[in-house]
Amino acid sequence: SLVFEAEEAEPDAMRQPPRRPDASLFTAATVGVALLQGLSVLAACLAVYLLARDSHAPDAVRALTYATLVTGVLMLIVVNRASRSAVDALRGRRNPALWTVVGATAALMLLVLTVPAISALFRFAPLHAGDLAGSVAAGALCLLWFEGLKRLPWWQRLSRG
Repeated sequence: SLVFEAEEAEPDAMRQPPRRPDASLFTAATVGVALLQGLSVLAACLAVYLLARDSHAPDAVRALTYATLVTGVLMLIVVNRASRSAVDALRGRRNPALWTVVGATAALMLLVLTVPAISALFRFAPLHAGDLAGSVAAGALCLLWFEGLKRLPWWQRLSRG
């Protein structure tokens, strides 16, 4: 929530009509978008799990899936910063809280995955750089997927509620 609290308003925010006083805060469309986003991260995690389970030890599969989950959630933060394009929002709007949260989360993820004493708490195996890159890429695909969806007219109508 720190990231979104520090976010500047969209350029056309004052041109949008206000929400009706009797309107629900969470419309069916809003809940639907959130569910689709969550299911997308779940699908990325499940894909990594299924692809890795036959060729990696269970502790490595667990670590790979964790890296995908953390990356996917960070990508959802980035994607939800702006209703139009997260890439444009990253370039055009400053938000130090975003980079603090992303940096701290990435650093903690790397500590959990690389420091043996911490990894042992989660029963994670050490990962090869290529495996970790694959997990991070799978989580990052969530960003690309939603950036693509934002460009579709039906998605724009749905996300407006």
